[in-house]
Amino acid sequence: MDDCPPWCVAVHEEGDHPHDRKHLGPELTVPATTLAAHASPDGVHRDERSASELVVSLHRRDGSHDTWVYVGDGFEQRLEVLLGDMWRIVEAFGRAVEGLPPEA
Repeated sequence: MDDCPPWCVAVHEEGDHPHDRKHLGPELTVPATTLAAHASPDGVHRDERSASELVVSLHRRDGSHDTWVYVGDGFEQRLEVLLGDMWRIVEAFGRAVEGLPPEA
């Protein structure tokens, strides 16, 4: 097993199955309102808002140099990208909302 990165909170055992050898970061939850399109029985499409909790966490397979960022609700919605890509997404998001108040 590789040495754990500083963010790993997983408990590793020598007898872990190779597929289970993964470095895991803490699961950080973020309350969020999510949006989904739904078609009603009359065929009209409506957007539905729902309260949700999104999880943000890091993971890396043992022996890999790729650190992945997971953002999702654990069910239907998720985004899983390389750490470097997430930094670019965060930078782009900052530019997209620059000057806007949080409630915009």
